Amino acid sequence: MALTVAEVMNRELMSLRAEHPVDYALTAIVAMGVSAAPVVDGRGALCGIVSWRDLVGSRSEVVRDCMSRAVETVHPEDRIEHAAMTLTTDGYHHAPIVDRQGALIRFVSTLDLLRTFVGQPTGHPDTCPHWDATTQTTWTDEKVLSDAHIGAAQR
Repeated sequence: MALTVAEVMNRELMSLRAEHPVDYALTAIVAMGVSAAPVVDGRGALCGIVSWRDLVGSRSEVVRDCMSRAVETVHPEDRIEHAAMTLTTDGYHHAPIVDRQGALIRFVSTLDLLRTFVGQPTGHPDTCPHWDATTQTTWTDEKVLSDAHIGAAQR
């Protein structure tokens, strides 16, 4: 069984910018198959978390107006029990993982931790889907983005 956050964290990091439009953020979260993402400012510094629940039906125009600013962070070398306690104490579902200087490096969810506690793999793909805002499509390294795939994609 994994012992540290580094062993269960998602190796890919999807983040959103505070100034992203809400509809863009919701589309990105759904397309990537995740339920939340860390939010960064223009310098890439962590400033919050936004979930699809925050975005659905939001009357806000930009992410910064509907994101959660109260964020509990963990470190890669933290034990998974510590991460679980950090999340459950305040009822959070996700925690940004930061290095000792506070820079955002990854993301972990309660589901990642729960799977680890019961001996199941975390379920992260080897490579997270990539999102192309211009074409509004996702792809993985196993399915190369091409004109043929774009044309065949469901609208």
